[in-house]
Amino acid sequence: MRRLLGLTACLLAAPLFLGGCGKKTAPVPPESAEPAPVSNLRGELDPEGVTLRWSWPRKTEKGENLRRVSEFIVERAEDRLDDFCGECPLHYQAVATLPGGALPDAEAADLSYRDGSLRPGYHYAYRVLSSLGWRVVSGPSQPLALTWQVPLAPPSGLTTESGELEVALSWQPPTRDRDGRVLDEPLRYQVERSEAGQPFRLVADALNTPFFQDQGTKSGLTYQYRVRAGRASGGTGEYSAPVAVSLRDLTPPTPPFGLAAVITGEAVRLFWEAPSSEDLAGTFIYRRRQQTNWTSDFEQIGQVGGRTSVYVDTMPLLDPAEVRYYALKAYDRATPPNLSDYSREVQITVKTSRP
Repeated sequence: MRRLLGLTACLLAAPLFLGGCGKKTAPVPPESAEPAPVSNLRGELDPEGVTLRWSWPRKTEKGENLRRVSEFIVERAEDRLDDFCGECPLHYQAVATLPGGALPDAEAADLSYRDGSLRPGYHYAYRVLSSLGWRVVSGPSQPLALTWQVPLAPPSGLTTESGELEVALSWQPPTRDRDGRVLDEPLRYQVERSEAGQPFRLVADALNTPFFQDQGTKSGLTYQYRVRAGRASGGTGEYSAPVAVSLRDLTPPTPPFGLAAVITGEAVRLFWEAPSSEDLAGTFIYRRRQQTNWTSDFEQIGQVGGRTSVYVDTMPLLDPAEVRYYALKAYDRATPPNLSDYSREVQITVKTSRP
């Protein structure tokens, strides 16, 4: 009974003496545990809606490291364009709650939310908050504002003209949106490129004219391009059908050098130094002959592959009056192959083999 009376006295005294019964820890200010606001909310519009992306917060408001986030709250404000007031407060409502978890190791790890319920003629604003649970919620991110419109029809007539290291593209602008309404406002264009079957990626944005010169290409590769239009006031369109283009390699290799010739028996043995070109495919061998009353032009008499640098001309050199000239051209792996200029000529006669 005495123990019960003592406990009762302690409970009655608790409102007056907060530290009098049991051990208490110092209260933690809520702001010291709140995650810092998400700092990089961004969005990508497409013909069916918008995809939001952002990175995990990694610090609290006080700069301490975070280990986990319980959940993310996506809020949206929706207003008709006719009624939208840019200076008025927005009325946000939660549209999604996404589970969190332990922070991933990768700094660049992103979270995403897709909203496919957008309506044409409305202004939207989004913001994201992160929560640690127990009502510990961060401040909102900077809002992301956008306007979604009925998607535009795709551009038509996409054509390409390729050089060695560039591709020129042109197309016809769309004249209507997907619902058939005639367009009467300025358009902007995006160009995407796929290299050797890889996913498409953006190479040009907000173009004012239906032309683009892509100079970020490499010779000998195949690319695909697609284009879409968007309104200057907001909203995007559908992609054009992809168009493929292969860039020809038009750069010839450097000529072989150091060409020399010696007579061995009844044959002429040629040897040289191969050029250092990375795409060297082989060497063509040329010969021309000169006698007392006539001189021939160079004619190809053989070829060797790769970096081989020896060739034997088995045509006997018997006439003392004949002078024989040899030259080389390197060729690469392009289709058709590019040829180098002629190498320096080398001259040989029957007398060359005599002591």
